[in-house]
Amino acid sequence: MFKQRTKLLRFVFLVIVFGLASAVSFANANTIELKYAGLLPPGTTLSAPVDEWGKLVEERTQGQVKLTTYHAQSLGKFREFPKLMKSGLCDMAFVAGGTPGFSLLSVSELPTLVSSMRISMDLVNGLYRTGYFFSIFEDKGFKLMFFMNSDPRMIWLSKKKVTRLSDFKGLKIRGISPVHIDVAKALGATAVGIAPADVYMALERGTVDGIMNPTEGIFAMKLKDSIKYVLWEPVTSDMTAVVMNLDVWNKLPAEVRAVVQDVNAEMQYRYLNYYKTVEEDKTRIREAGIEIVEIDPDQKSDFYAALEPVTQNWLNQIEKMGEDGKKVYEEARKLLEQY
Repeated sequence: MFKQRTKLLRFVFLVIVFGLASAVSFANANTIELKYAGLLPPGTTLSAPVDEWGKLVEERTQGQVKLTTYHAQSLGKFREFPKLMKSGLCDMAFVAGGTPGFSLLSVSELPTLVSSMRISMDLVNGLYRTGYFFSIFEDKGFKLMFFMNSDPRMIWLSKKKVTRLSDFKGLKIRGISPVHIDVAKALGATAVGIAPADVYMALERGTVDGIMNPTEGIFAMKLKDSIKYVLWEPVTSDMTAVVMNLDVWNKLPAEVRAVVQDVNAEMQYRYLNYYKTVEEDKTRIREAGIEIVEIDPDQKSDFYAALEPVTQNWLNQIEKMGEDGKKVYEEARKLLEQY
């Protein structure tokens, strides 16, 4: 009995000693300053999680790692983020399917593939675990921190109610990626490229008649007063991620990398808290005076049939970029059968 207590005391003593040693190593180490380049303004669902990540890493490294965030493309344009990391202007950045070199992430944008953000998160993590995204992360010099996917994009309209495929004719719909543009064209509308900061005025002036956006984006970008209808059909979605320059990652002390890995894993679940349920979304949409409409039942098959060519076009374009889009798409379909 005495020997068991002695062993236990020794174990506790070692835990305390190594714990203190770890604390001292963090406390005495040089401060590591990291810079992050983000797409949307502070406080949105694609920026607030990164701020939370930074706070958690700073707290758990006892101040050794400090993150400075530059949201709203304040360090440079979204498509330049990979170059900014390579040049050392920033250490981390937001990437998506529209980011050069990350086109495989746009698989989730394909029509009807993803019906909710949670399924999208399961899908992207499943694809990453099976190694299908190594070619766009590690092989290109980037270390994945965590994914930030959005709810499916619905079509939000400023004036005209759309319930039939023919209603799209003549409409100008804003799209920000090749898939979004193909979706608008497939439905018979004209695709218009508008920067996020210009969307409000574009809707007010009639430069565009509608936009493809997740619900959260409408409220975060304060667009609700410019919208009269939302077509509740999940036409497309997004896969986005936070990445770090792999060279920067490799130079981090081992104990810091261990903390960051833990926070990365945790953020995959913390991120879900930034989104509301479907019913909560529908409630705030109605409270904002926006009418929720759907495609007429007799038009459903024609509506989704019109979108089918978008997938084949994506496969063709991805192949031209030297990526195996077909393999990723087929694996995505298999994974989705499990969710």
